[in-house]
Amino acid sequence: MHRRSIIKAGLLSSASVSIPGLLSWPKRARAANVQYDVVAERVVRVPVAGLKQVIAFWQFTDQNTGSPLAIEALSGDLVTINLTNTLAVSVSLEIPGLLNNATVCEPGQSQVYSFSAPVQPGSYLYFDAINDTLGRAMGLSGSVVVRAQDGSNTFFEGLPPFQREHVLLMQEIDSRLNDAVDSGLSYDFLNYEPDYFFVNRLLYLGGEGVKLTLGLGENVAIRFINAGLIYYPMHFHGYHVSIVSRNRSQVSDIIEKDTVSVRPGEVVDTLLAVGQQAGLYPLHSHYVPAVTNNGVYPGGGLIMMNAS
Repeated sequence: MHRRSIIKAGLLSSASVSIPGLLSWPKRARAANVQYDVVAERVVRVPVAGLKQVIAFWQFTDQNTGSPLAIEALSGDLVTINLTNTLAVSVSLEIPGLLNNATVCEPGQSQVYSFSAPVQPGSYLYFDAINDTLGRAMGLSGSVVVRAQDGSNTFFEGLPPFQREHVLLMQEIDSRLNDAVDSGLSYDFLNYEPDYFFVNRLLYLGGEGVKLTLGLGENVAIRFINAGLIYYPMHFHGYHVSIVSRNRSQVSDIIEKDTVSVRPGEVVDTLLAVGQQAGLYPLHSHYVPAVTNNGVYPGGGLIMMNAS
């Protein structure tokens, strides 16, 4: 299928960092009130070092960390999000399955959103429901992870526990769209053809990128969250993974696979048994442009898994 045809199919259906992933979330005897102070704002980035092109994004920024918002909670927590909108467009913050039909936050205004974290742990996507496709294309989306309050580390009853976890947020941009929107111009999504692809908002560049640590003999939870507008067929080298759930619905017949298809807006939880020998193993989308930076290979969403 032609590159643009693949992208249209996805539309119609819908730096360097090492991430150890060791289980270190707090364990509490009771629920708590968790608060996030967030600003919807315009941010400017240079996707690749040395690139002259500067690209404007929209972003929900956690004011406590200065980083893009990543929501985490334990079962039973009351989560409050205090959002201030500094953009020139109205926005809202929605989490399918947790926070639906969210109230609009107008430019220059503030809005409070809240939800109770469910008993059943799981992974979620948040996004700007008002602008929807445009909002996600500009960057207004991210991850939500609810974990068990008692510190247990299984996806569902009867499944083996995991000793490590990684959250992988997949996104992409068409820099022509970002440039047009930032200049107040229109953009036809039928021409959507992304040129930069991100995992956890980072690019693979110069041999460095997102790195996942895998402990030999461990079970590792990998949470795929597709915040983009295209399909991500995520392919593992050297390993097979078990797909546990899609959008928190448990998969009845768990089959080991080397490729996990993640649809636009979908969340897929998987379990990887680290049984191979020590070494580096790639993890990447089988959609070839997704492992390039503006057409230059290797780049984009190429991930290296380090089993040790």
